[in-house]
Amino acid sequence: MPTDPPPVLDGKVIASLRAIRRPDRPDLVRELTAIFRSDAQKHSTQLAHHLATGVLHEAANLAHRMKGSAGMIGLMRLAARCAAIEHACRAKNLDQTKESMAGLEADLAEAWLALDQAIGQPAQG
Repeated sequence: MPTDPPPVLDGKVIASLRAIRRPDRPDLVRELTAIFRSDAQKHSTQLAHHLATGVLHEAANLAHRMKGSAGMIGLMRLAARCAAIEHACRAKNLDQTKESMAGLEADLAEAWLALDQAIGQPAQG
């Protein structure tokens, strides 16, 4: 029986990050979002390259890194996708890896939209 996918964004994580913001410091959520967006775009490109060249251990490591970063800012669906990619790479299951990778770009697009809405800025591609 299939399970429902996790939410795109866990608002509790964003709220927790906002709660630790100090008034004399830049907005932590905006900073983390900018860093994550930059890193995730690079990592997704590198991930596709490693998969295309068959370097599954590096692909698994990148997927693991992306999973942790996504989870830290509340992107639960993206974290689950990255976990599936990591698991498939470590199991050397190419069919499952391809299946999991197929939805990565869509999950990234949903993540950007959700983060932009959460921090109140226009969506970026």
